Amino acid sequence: MAADPIVDTMTPKQLRKSIDNTRRLMQEAAKRLDFMEAAQYRDEILRLTALLDEKEKEE
Repeated sequence: MAADPIVDTMTPKQLRKSIDNTRRLMQEAAKRLDFMEAAQYRDEILRLTALLDEKEKEE
């Protein structure tokens, strides 16, 4: 999971890349049937997406 101080300074482009990477990790965890880990990645994606939305509104 991404650390808050780092994520807060990411650009929208970096956030989108992080979301894509986290989505890939979530899918890999689901394929391994590790649904708890997949759910953690899902929650991280939701948090990153909300932050991305905020940053895009600021531009």
